[in-house]
Amino acid sequence: MELKKQHFLVCVLTLFSILNLCTSDPSCVYTVYVETGSGYLSGTDSTIGATFYAASGTGISISNLAAWGGAANTEYFKTGNVDVFSGIGPCLGEPICGLNITSDGKGCSNPSWKVNSVELSVAGWGQPCRNLKFDINKWLAEFAYPYSLSAFVNLCNSVAVGGSGAGTAATVYVV
Repeated sequence: MELKKQHFLVCVLTLFSILNLCTSDPSCVYTVYVETGSGYLSGTDSTIGATFYAASGTGISISNLAAWGGAANTEYFKTGNVDVFSGIGPCLGEPICGLNITSDGKGCSNPSWKVNSVELSVAGWGQPCRNLKFDINKWLAEFAYPYSLSAFVNLCNSVAVGGSGAGTAATVYVV
């Protein structure tokens, strides 16, 4: 039943997004797939956020994936699940190639979280559709290696992601 709710939400958001993209507003639809580990206690009830970066350091920051693009009354980040979140944000005009995924570590029943992977699809009017998978396979926990509540994946070839690069200021849009 939960999968039907998620599918319905994605369909409604996609329809709204298509209508929105037919205007002159340079918005893109971001769909984020998050795979939680399947081992014992891999799931969490902590708040999970993500920042996606382009090589220039420009990015999209989502402080709470579930609140941003999830269905109401749905439990996310449970052991073995692949969760889907979808929302609208500004088009970056360049490919995303970096990810910083974070946990607030404040879950009541299980603050730690094992994240296997994150996949991102971006579509916008007049923009090429892009898909990218970030393999992570790490615990976001203060008790397990690497003893951190965030994981950073850089798939960019040239400029360091998340920095300003060549002395120019980068913009990270909060959505």
